[in-house]
Amino acid sequence: MSDETKNLEEESTSSAESPEVANSANDESAEAGEVVEEAALEQRVADAEARAADYQNRFLRAAADHENYRKRMAREKDELRKFAKSDLISDLLPALDNLKLGLQGAEQYQGEDAKQVAFGFEMVVKQIKDILGESGLVELDPVGVAFDPNLHEATSNQPSEEYGEGIVAQTLRVGYTLNERLLRPATVIVSSGKSE
Repeated sequence: MSDETKNLEEESTSSAESPEVANSANDESAEAGEVVEEAALEQRVADAEARAADYQNRFLRAAADHENYRKRMAREKDELRKFAKSDLISDLLPALDNLKLGLQGAEQYQGEDAKQVAFGFEMVVKQIKDILGESGLVELDPVGVAFDPNLHEATSNQPSEEYGEGIVAQTLRVGYTLNERLLRPATVIVSSGKSE
């Protein structure tokens, strides 16, 4: 064989090896590209999952806030309903006081006519108390109860043989609560204990 033939064979062998080497290099770069794409996709999936978790957390917080708002509005609506009448009832209390004074005055007189008038006053007072009681009005007549500045308004202290110190000895004007909220304090005289 001549040198030229050998050279041709070597070239054909090297050219035959060249596509394999090229394919091998292409395969490696393709695999590297797939790894990079796979990592990028995994990162995108992780980002999407993080955003989804954030959105779900926001949704749950918004739902809880809405539920709290709904409950607060229901509570406020109930309170408003309970105390909407308080101004009207406060305006009626002096009239009720006057009716009670009229009843006390009528009871002082003797005779059948005076008894009928007193009975009429008594019925009106009871009816008004019942109507206001259905709205949540409760009368405070604290004689014999410890003085409470949150519920009572003291005008004076005086000695008392019947009540100890700090106990309400006399009610000058009854107080009222409306649905457990003070509407008007009871005006009272507080005992200073036994006189010496």
